[in-house]
Amino acid sequence: MAQPLNILLITTDQQRGDCLGIDGNPVLHTPYLDGLARAEGGAFFSAAYAEAPACVPQRTAWMLGQHPLTCGQNRWRGREWKTPETLTGCLAEQGYRVGVFGKRHFLPVREPYGAHELKIYESGRHDEDPDDFLLYLRRETEWGGYSRAHAIGNNDIFAAASPLPEQHHPSTWTARESAGFLERHAKERPGQPFFLWTSFNKPHSPYDPPQPYDRMYRPQDMPGPAWFEKLEDEIGPSQRAARHYTWDTMGAEQVKVTRAHYYGMISHIDLCIGRVLKKLDQYGLRENTVIAFTSDHGDMLGDHHMYFKGNFFEGASRVPYVWWVPPKRGQELNLKARGRVAAPVGVSTLGPSLLEAAGAEKPKTFDAGSVLPWLQESRGPAQAEVVTGYGHDKGHTAMLRWERFKYLYWQPGDIRQLFDMQADPGEMNNLALKPEHKALAAEAHARLERRLAEYPFGRSEVLDAGGKLRGLPEPTDAFRPRSRGRGGAGIIECGMRIT
Repeated sequence: MAQPLNILLITTDQQRGDCLGIDGNPVLHTPYLDGLARAEGGAFFSAAYAEAPACVPQRTAWMLGQHPLTCGQNRWRGREWKTPETLTGCLAEQGYRVGVFGKRHFLPVREPYGAHELKIYESGRHDEDPDDFLLYLRRETEWGGYSRAHAIGNNDIFAAASPLPEQHHPSTWTARESAGFLERHAKERPGQPFFLWTSFNKPHSPYDPPQPYDRMYRPQDMPGPAWFEKLEDEIGPSQRAARHYTWDTMGAEQVKVTRAHYYGMISHIDLCIGRVLKKLDQYGLRENTVIAFTSDHGDMLGDHHMYFKGNFFEGASRVPYVWWVPPKRGQELNLKARGRVAAPVGVSTLGPSLLEAAGAEKPKTFDAGSVLPWLQESRGPAQAEVVTGYGHDKGHTAMLRWERFKYLYWQPGDIRQLFDMQADPGEMNNLALKPEHKALAAEAHARLERRLAEYPFGRSEVLDAGGKLRGLPEPTDAFRPRSRGRGGAGIIECGMRIT
């Protein structure tokens, strides 16, 4: 291959793995992403997981091309990182024109990390350095200050239509800036490869699609949450989180309203992705461009009486992972898979996989593995599993996902859970409590310990000095119930501690 291929990376923020039509969702419309996965050269990983299911650590792991337990991004807000090797930086050094538009969630806010063009939208989190999207609203429209005029905060779980018309919505803006980059590149630098990161900050809460996408889905058509009728039947961490954030005041119908708006945001994003793909086609760029789509984590959306992320239940940790490699390049790489791929994979593979698929040079530090082996054979290598540990102030949660099973270990309370993901996708039936599955749970626990020991921060943080997963006392003060009114009245306090 004479010249490395272009790369288009598309990401969303807080999108569940079951929120694509190709995943079998019977309600949600995502024709552009589904079409990408089903086309020749396309694939969708139906068991893809964020190994660090929160914005900052997972996005940092993408940039560093490493597993979170290798680079130390295994905690809620991540760690400070300094490295000469980043995804955008290494591509810039190899002659790529690099454009990044939308949400990054790194500090310093304006550090380019190799990007030649950078326009950010961080939902107004950095008052000292206004987002480019907010500046756009102030300078180029009559909607300055109206980005969140519905008075719902960054992490509230209320649902409402965006006050902005569709043409000024942040998802529209992100797609328009990305399309502009492609147009400039095609006209000004046709012989240079490009790396474009189109990074939507939705469907992250608040759930505020632009009109008419707030009415695209009816709440009564939404799938209900997977939860036990009695909160006391949930595991300890779920109980504490639900009571602390007053999520236990919500009924199933209120959950369905949030889901309808969440689905509306995703369908709007899919339309915006279609606009970017059409710009690729307009300038004849698609056949020389590797395309990947994923999200940094999911959203519990009421499952187990929880919202948001930060755990390894399916809603929070499973994410969409779509790949498209130009057929000619796919033949060179012997890629054979198409459509759904069932192998469990972690999305920290994103950076190394993009570089390999495009034929770009991969830094030695980019050691998170690649998804290409799973696309080169009909069944992939003999063993596929995802292992990781993720920390909070009160301890870690660890996960092992393989074949049809998932094993979870929660340090607070020494909680062990084993789920059959085919028979029990809602994770309601803990097989670790069943005598007939005791041996399987014990073997999974031991294998999880062995696998965690392979990573520097697995050995130093998740395991004890003897290489074992040891339980901790359940917190007694970390999740004190807040005062609240009846019904949903107290939910106005929801989620304000999470970024």
